[in-house]
Parts: sequence; C-alpha cells; structure tokens
Amino acid sequence: MDELFSEEQIEILLPLIFCSMGRAHKSHNSYWKNIEPILCTQPRRFAVVAVARMVARARNCEVGGEVGYHIGHSRVFSARSKIVFKTAGVLLDEMREKGLNALKYKVIVLDEVHERSVESDLVLVCIKQFLLKKNDLRVVLMSATADISRYREYFKDLGRGERVEVLAIPSTGKNTLYQRKLLYLEQVSELLGLNCENLSSEYCSGPNPTMAQPDFKPEVHKLIHNLVLHIHNNEPDIEKSILVFLPTYYTLEQQWFLLKPFSESFKVHILHRSIDTEQALRAMKIWKSHRKAEQRKGRTGRTCDGHVYRLVTGSFYGQLEDYESPAILKLSLRQQVLLISCAESKAINEPRALLQKALDPPDPDVVEDALDLLVHMRALEKASRGRLEPTFFGRLLSSFSLSFDASVLILKFGDIGMLREGILFGVLMDLQPLPILRPFGQDNQFMEYTDNYYSGNGKNNELGRKEVLYMGNFSAFQFWQRVFKDGCRLERLETSLSLMRWKIKRFCFQRLRKNDDEILNSLHRFRPKFLSISRSVPIHYDPYNFRHTCYLECVQKKDADALAVEDEDLEHDNESRKCVAVPYVGPFDFHTDEVARKFSAIIKELQEASSDTRGCRNGESCFFSHDSNTLAISSTESSLCFPEEENKDAESLLQFFPTSSRGCVLILDDIDLHFSSNLALQYDPSCIISTTSQTDPFTLDPSLMGTNILWGLSHPYQTIMSREGDNVVPWDAVKCVLWFPRFGNEYGEGQKSLVRTFFNYLAIRILADALHEVQVILTMNNIRFSQLQVEKLARDSFFFLEQSFLFDDTSFGELFDEVTAKKSMLVSKPISYVFGLHPPTDFQFGDYATLLHQHLHHIY
Repeated sequence: MDELFSEEQIEILLPLIFCSMGRAHKSHNSYWKNIEPILCTQPRRFAVVAVARMVARARNCEVGGEVGYHIGHSRVFSARSKIVFKTAGVLLDEMREKGLNALKYKVIVLDEVHERSVESDLVLVCIKQFLLKKNDLRVVLMSATADISRYREYFKDLGRGERVEVLAIPSTGKNTLYQRKLLYLEQVSELLGLNCENLSSEYCSGPNPTMAQPDFKPEVHKLIHNLVLHIHNNEPDIEKSILVFLPTYYTLEQQWFLLKPFSESFKVHILHRSIDTEQALRAMKIWKSHRKAEQRKGRTGRTCDGHVYRLVTGSFYGQLEDYESPAILKLSLRQQVLLISCAESKAINEPRALLQKALDPPDPDVVEDALDLLVHMRALEKASRGRLEPTFFGRLLSSFSLSFDASVLILKFGDIGMLREGILFGVLMDLQPLPILRPFGQDNQFMEYTDNYYSGNGKNNELGRKEVLYMGNFSAFQFWQRVFKDGCRLERLETSLSLMRWKIKRFCFQRLRKNDDEILNSLHRFRPKFLSISRSVPIHYDPYNFRHTCYLECVQKKDADALAVEDEDLEHDNESRKCVAVPYVGPFDFHTDEVARKFSAIIKELQEASSDTRGCRNGESCFFSHDSNTLAISSTESSLCFPEEENKDAESLLQFFPTSSRGCVLILDDIDLHFSSNLALQYDPSCIISTTSQTDPFTLDPSLMGTNILWGLSHPYQTIMSREGDNVVPWDAVKCVLWFPRFGNEYGEGQKSLVRTFFNYLAIRILADALHEVQVILTMNNIRFSQLQVEKLARDSFFFLEQSFLFDDTSFGELFDEVTAKKSMLVSKPISYVFGLHPPTDFQFGDYATLLHQHLHHIY
C-alpha cells in the first residue's frame, strides 16, 4: 500500500466496514511509515478528538505529541506531530489565510466525504486548485457510502496524467456472517395489526419525497412506541438491544416521554450528544438518502442476526435520492462568498470562478445574489476592472470564526460602545451546548435554572424566548466571573466549591472565554474606529457590594426510573447538593436591565432590516437555508466600522500623567533611557523615575537633568517585587507606570511569560500597598499585543484595558518593535494601552489585601 501511495496523487478508499472511527484508525496506522506529516479531516469536532485519542493510544503516545488535533480555538499539536486531525472548517480557514502554505503535509486524508457539508465541498475544490501547484501532495478520500465515480471523474482533469486509484479497506477478520432482515412500513403495519388504507399519507405526509414534508407526525411517534413494545414482548433474547434513529432533540424528548411509563420493563439510553439543540429543527428537515439509510442498516447484524425497520413504504423509499444532496446547493452562500473573497491566495479568492469548479456547482444566480447583498451592505466594493474586493468592514466580518449573523451582531454592539457584551452574545449564538444546564426531558426545570440568572425582564424588553435564554446565559457568565473565576485568581474559594451547585457547566464558560479572546485579538489586529470607545471594565463588578453565599441543600438523587441518558448533562441531576440561594443574579445586577434593552433594540433593528432584504432574490419565500431565521444584515454600514484614524497626539499620553504636586511617573526597564530622555522633553523631569538594568551608569542626555534614575534593577522582579529593604522605588509617589517592552522579532512563550509576570507582580504591589490611583500603560506593536494575548494576561491579574490610542513616536521616540502585517487591511503600528486594576470586592472574598501586604513585606 505504501508503494501505491507514493505513486498516485489521488486515492479513494472504499471501506468494507461501517464504523468510521475504526476505519480512520486502521487506515492511518496503515499509511504511517515514511509519509508523515499527515493531515486528516473529520466532519465533526467530537470525531476529531475521538480519532486523535484512538490513534495516540495505538501509537502509545500522548495527544499533542506525535498525534495532535485542532478544533475551533483548541490547538493540541506541536511541530513534531506526525499526524494532525482537524475539522474541514479549520482546514478551510487555514487555506484562506495561508494559501498553499497551509498544505505543508505529504498526505491529506479527507474522511466522510459523502456528508457533503459546504465546508467539505469547499475544502475539496480549494485542494484541487492547489494540487495544480503542489506535485508532492497526496490526497486520500475516505467514505463508506460516497458515489466514487463522481470523485474519480472530478479529479481526472488535473492535467498531468494522474490516475485516481480506488482501494478497498477490508473488514477485520470475522468468520461469522450475520443476517439482516429488512422490513418496510407495509410489513410493520401487518406486524402491528394496523388498519390504514393509505400508509404514506398517514405516516409520511405524502405519496413520495417530492410531495411530502419531512415533518415528524404524532402518528409516527405512536408507531415507534408500539413497534418497540412489540419487539420487546416477542424477542426471547433479552441481551439484544433496539436502536432507534430520530432526527431532532425534540423528537428524542417526545419518544422518551412515551417510553417512560415502561421503565420497569426495560432501560432506555438517550444518545444525543451530536445534536445541536437549538438548530436541530432547521438542520434536520430533509429526507435521508439511500446511501445514508444503508449506512444506518449497517448498525445491526454485527454481533448477531438483526432486523431493520424502515418506517416508510417500499415505494416511498425507492424514490429517495441515492446520495446526500450537497449543502452548497441549499445555502444562500453569503458567508461563503465573503470568506472566499477575503482569501489571501489568488488561486481561490474569486467566488464566481471557484464555486463553479465545485463538485456540485451552485446556481450562478445564487452566487450573484450573495455578491449583491455584500455590496449592498458595503462588505464588498467594486475595484479596478469591475472586480469585487472586500472592504475593511468585510474583512473584519470575515475575521471572526462565527456565523454571519453573530459577527454582524458583535459589530452592532461595538457601535454603541458595548463591544465586550456584543462578543459574548455573538459567541453564545454559535455555542452548543449553552452554559446553563439543560436536563433532558425537563423543560420546566431548564426554565427554572434560566430564571435564576435572568428572571423575566424579557417581557418588558420584548425579548422572545430565545433571546431570554441568551440573556440568562449572559448573566450566568457574569456570575461565574464574579463568584468563581475571581475566586480562583485569588485562590480564596474552598476546594469543595462546585459549579454544579448553580447548574452551569464550566467547560462551556471556558470555551466562551476562549472564543471571546480570539475575537478581541482579531479586533486588535484590525483596530476599527469603535475600538477606542468600547468600554472594557467588566460589568460583573457592578454593584460593588454584590455577594453570593451558597446555601447548600441535600437532595436525594433522582430515581431515573431505569431510564438512562447517555449525556453528561443529565448526570448532574444526580448531584447530592445544590445551592438554594436563588436567584443568583438579581434584576439589576451586572447592568442586565440595560444590556437587555440594548440587546432587544439591536435584535429589532436587524429583524426590521430583514423585511427589506433577505440576502437572496426569493425574499420571504426563500427556500435556502440562511444562517438564521431571526437576523439579517442591515443595509447601511456603521460610521464607526472604519479603520482607526491616523491622529498622533502627545496629549493622548500626557493626560494620564500626574501634576508635579500629586506624584511621579515610573518608567520600567528603559535600558538605554531612550524613552526617558524623550519624555523629559514633554514632561517635568523631576517627576520621572526611570529604572534600567544597566549596572554601569553612562553619560546622560541633558534632558534627564533632575530625573531619578535607578540603576541595575532587573525587570520585573527587582523593579516591582524586591524586598522592602532593597526596594528603592518610591511606590507611594508613583501615580503612573509606563513600560515599553523590547522583544525580538520572533514570537515566543518567553515573551508571554514576561508579560504575565509583569501584571502578576504589579497587581500584588498595588493591592498590597493600596496604590489605588496608579494607571498602567504598556506601549507595544498592536500585532504583538494580539499575538501575546496581552488583554487576557492582564485580566488574569485583574487589570482591564480601559483605553488604547496611537503612540506619538515623533514626540516620545521610536518604538523598536516592528511586526509585519501579513494580511490585507491589518495594521501594524505602535499603540499605547491603558490598564486599570479592578480587584474583586472584600464583600465576596474578605480582606485579601491585608494578607497580600503581609506576604509582600516579608519576602526573604
């Protein structure tokens, strides 16, 4: 197989087994030798992580070493990784940003190509374009149900006489062949003794797939219920199980309620981890293909003889499509067209041409409609020769790894100075599951949990149920920050404290925080105009006297009535203790009332805009699947969604300096006193304290006459944390701290560690010595600020970004920190970032400042 692999540029693997993870594991081990590095895509995040762990176990190594993965913002791999698993969406983003450089692999394996998501099809067409330039790349397509002839035909025109090889992966050596008996609705009807003249109309809503809506009728639920009971009563082998495929979360709940009364007779396992709760109804309403049905059929007959019950008539089934209908033919493509237009490589950045090269090209009119909408909203504009190019607004939209509507929502909030709140809502729109626990089959319990964080103000603000859920999760995030996260930073919470007392899921908040940071980093790279007006002081610190004390109540573990739900959510219902100090968030805590009003107004604005334009020619009758049924883009671009103005002004920095009678400015680690000498020309030198690591004093610039220079202090320990007897920095006089960090050209973890330590030490100093008026200003290149995630590092020590502005290097000296902006419309310039310390309150965590003071002044 290795010999074949080295000769053919395209291989299609047609497995003779039906378990995709096992197939992926087996094929990767087969191809490992002498062909790394390997990239493998999987259609879902869960599969990426599961297969990566499986292969790592087989290779007897840790995930992140030889075997790694990348999903969303989680990058668990290294430069020495020999095989990396990614979602198709991640690979697509990388090809957009890096072009051919994203394909520095010897082999790319595209698994489950039959699923035909829009990301999968776009990955395929992009790779095909790059194959024309990269002769040493080998591509493997894997599927148990794909139309192989279509893919063979698709790649035959590469133009170099390449052959497309089809290989079969044999099943594991099993000698026993089990039988599968197939029954359709006619046979099921006879089996159950049903008296129905027209089975298709009764259970399928029509005589054929073209005329029938793929709705799940109550009669079908009853049919499944009766069939399960019939099988249970007539199957003598009690070790056998029944597997029921249902299309949505809600149909699972409905069937669960029907089977619950029989829990003493048998156990029901609910498997729904892969279903997106809020989006399932919209995403799943299509008829299944023959190939998908055959794949489902393969779930039985593996360990014993089995039966397959297809709850449609034989004639109805015969008229289903043979293969999955590609998503690219069902979408309005507005987001895809924008993303393609923003690609850096010219080989893939023309949407009209690229989309027509897809395996199933969309209607050109659909592409034109998407282009028209993007021009209408000024995300694209006509350039030379009539070509459409992305605007600053368009590139900013495409930089967020979120859905189209979620990205628009963020920018709308940015316009009104509430960027951080908007980012949280945007991430929540795309996050599944949401942080507030949703017990399966217990909708009333779920609403009670939500009310504990946001209790009904939605009626006054005209918020719908979905928006109220977002508000509840928004408030839960603020609560988590105030009660749990701040406590972790201070290490003041008891070890027995558990998030499940409050019915929220910590891992969801961690994902939310990580996505939030990624979007902020993108905004710092682009620096839109509204960035300077957006407040960043966390709203969870208002009111100051907010306090939550858990009152724990012991509750008996719920009797699940022999019904087991194979989902981490329901496990938490068996907790033995819960906090009954509700509500956790009051109606006026954390500005929830104000935020709800703004949220309601923005949602209403976007809904009103949708009445004029839906993003395609069909308006309200559109049959395409848009990103959202509730939001649409406004037709006018915000006046603030433009690049930051190039206005350098010395006063922007000087306004933070104290008057001579109120204190001094401390400049940290100014090695050659470059900034000190320039600053002394603009400010009273006698009010400047400068530290340098130089141990041997050198001749000073005349402008530094009167400046207090502290020689031979290493930064940041000696400048901030040295012992009381050795600390020569007069901290009582310091009102403003300046740092102009000098880094090498390459980004490294050492730089990140230095910034983290700086904020950590400075927070201890300020809190311990009650230096409440001190302002902290870092000046550095904005790209480096984003790369190092400085805002996150500062937040971990209670520093929050309050302002940022262009650094006036003509007045204060050149900043020797140049970073190249590699993407269009990114900016690379020196920026001053103003941070304020906002510590947690002693109402919640006690007199921690005194403890820090005692510790700081007894350092040995």
